[in-house]
Amino acid sequence: MILPTIIIFFVAIFIIIIWKYRNTLYAQILSKKPGEISESQDITELPMATSLISSLSSLLIPVSSPGEVTNLTFDLDALIRKWVLVRGNLTFAEIKAIVMVESSGKPNSQNPSDPSWGLMGIMPLIGKTYGNITDNQQLFDPDVNLKAGTGFLSHLKARYHKQYPDYQWVQAYNIGETKFDKGTRNPQYYQRFLHFFNQYNK
Repeated sequence: MILPTIIIFFVAIFIIIIWKYRNTLYAQILSKKPGEISESQDITELPMATSLISSLSSLLIPVSSPGEVTNLTFDLDALIRKWVLVRGNLTFAEIKAIVMVESSGKPNSQNPSDPSWGLMGIMPLIGKTYGNITDNQQLFDPDVNLKAGTGFLSHLKARYHKQYPDYQWVQAYNIGETKFDKGTRNPQYYQRFLHFFNQYNK
């Protein structure tokens, strides 16, 4: 029963908007001289029609507030495969494992204690260095977040993988290169990474 009610609601809104702008829209159509409107011409080319469609869209399309992602149907796996191709030295399983450890695949994820944002738990400095961001809110964009995260991950793999082929180096993603170089480790992070890595490395 909910779906038909929603459909009726939006149809009613559309009718109200059409009625509100009817005189102006008709005037624009009638003001055209013969031959100026072809049978194939898109009515949205008329200024008033564009305004009407814009008004309707503003009612139907939710506006995001800071920390929200309006494109909730994004294809995470497709985005990861894109950045696998871009980076060259990363695998799907490596990136997906970091995403799951950092955010469980939630683009709106935040960690105020770092602070870090988004799918790959990106901190501001990493976002600026590898994602060219100018505003931390950009890190809620899945593609921007993956750009920054895979950039940093690619750097870490290039630097440490030969020395740590068992993926111990991924801990540097969590604690930073300086601490990792000084011997600091995060076994729990490492084990969580391996859990997801083995799940996706098929």
